[in-house]
Amino acid sequence: MNHPSQVATASFELLKTKSINSNPQVGDAKRLLDLEVAHYAHKMAHHPIAKFCNTQTLPREILEEFAKLQFVDSILWVPMLALLKGKIKAPRLSKAVLANMLCEAGADGMPHVTMCQNFVESLGISPRYGDYTTFAPSSAHPVEIMMAIQDHDEGFIAGWLLAAETLVPI
Repeated sequence: MNHPSQVATASFELLKTKSINSNPQVGDAKRLLDLEVAHYAHKMAHHPIAKFCNTQTLPREILEEFAKLQFVDSILWVPMLALLKGKIKAPRLSKAVLANMLCEAGADGMPHVTMCQNFVESLGISPRYGDYTTFAPSSAHPVEIMMAIQDHDEGFIAGWLLAAETLVPI
């Protein structure tokens, strides 16, 4: 089983347990979640960048910014997961986060940061930088999120990881 599935399963189980214990109207919560997912799917399908992706005409500057953003994100992902793992007490979620860390670090293949570096270099961009906000201005927001996620409880962390790992292939 790959790490996104493990994170998704552990996240769902933790959220389901918390929902059942704290709210007897789980059906309402599921309908709300379904509506929220449908809303985001609609937004993604109708986002202006979707047109470029569908026609394979993505402007070079957007492609470059995306590559740089992914590289900065990949550099910080394993340390963020390590901080989360140190906080998590739920055994299944802890195991899923460890599996995610190992996968990201390339335990069974190429490290994701290496893939992102190769992506940046394939566009003729040097991945060497001192200030990430100069290198990839859009990366300030993911860095802020990664620093703040550790301040939340396990239910929030599980849900956030579920969303982050589920949306990556999209």
